[in-house]
Amino acid sequence: MSEEAVVDTSADTSAPVEAPVAAEAPVAAPAQTSWLDSLNEEYRSNPQISRWDDPNEFAKSYLNQSKVIGADKVVKPSNSWSDEQYEEFYSAVGRPETPDMYENALESRYSDEEISGLRQMAFEAGLQQRQFEKITNFMASRAEESEATRHAIIEKNGFEARQQLEQEFGRATDQKIGIAHETAKNYLGPDNMEIFETELPNGMLLGDHPAILKMFVNIAESMGEDGVVGETTELVMTPQEAKRQIDEMMRPGTALTVGDHPDHAAAVEEVVRLRGFL
Repeated sequence: MSEEAVVDTSADTSAPVEAPVAAEAPVAAPAQTSWLDSLNEEYRSNPQISRWDDPNEFAKSYLNQSKVIGADKVVKPSNSWSDEQYEEFYSAVGRPETPDMYENALESRYSDEEISGLRQMAFEAGLQQRQFEKITNFMASRAEESEATRHAIIEKNGFEARQQLEQEFGRATDQKIGIAHETAKNYLGPDNMEIFETELPNGMLLGDHPAILKMFVNIAESMGEDGVVGETTELVMTPQEAKRQIDEMMRPGTALTVGDHPDHAAAVEEVVRLRGFL
């Protein structure tokens, strides 16, 4: 018998050979995106749109606006409106986006805190810039009128107070007022003299009040003017002082009343001088 070839059938060569499976790459988490990214840049950067973080809130806002804005007019607010509807209405009719966007003419008259409070109030009330300007311009105008009236009252009262002082001090008025101020400065200290600018209920400044000035004059006189205001070359005589000296010179037996007295002429001349202070 012929020798037959032995065939190894242990391996099935007809079966397809599978390629090794590569390990799957980890799937990256999707990047976080905003709903605004789907909009064109001109819309995406618009603050009226970009302020919404959620498209549902934006849609809600749009619907609220559609309720308050007609095709050619703004719908009159209703007492049944919610705060959100009023907010949309204010935005629709031109309220600034934020309180600090209000411009006004009051910055020089009020503190930053007061101006900030006024802007916040206007924002919550839904005022447009034009409405806000009308109000602040009116306030500024009234403030100017009040300030002018105030200065006029202070000037009038100061003038009347000086007249009262002149009735008592005569030609010595300016000097007495100066003595009063220097005495007050010595007692109160130079840094506290602004107290004289205090406005009293009747519109007079404290430093103009005759009673206050005479009080400090009396203090100076009780101590001696030189000790209060420094070395004085000559004090101007008041009418009372002049009259007191004239009365003294007119006593019987004095050089003024005795015609042949050697000092009679000098006494007459002195009386004439003293009468100049009355």
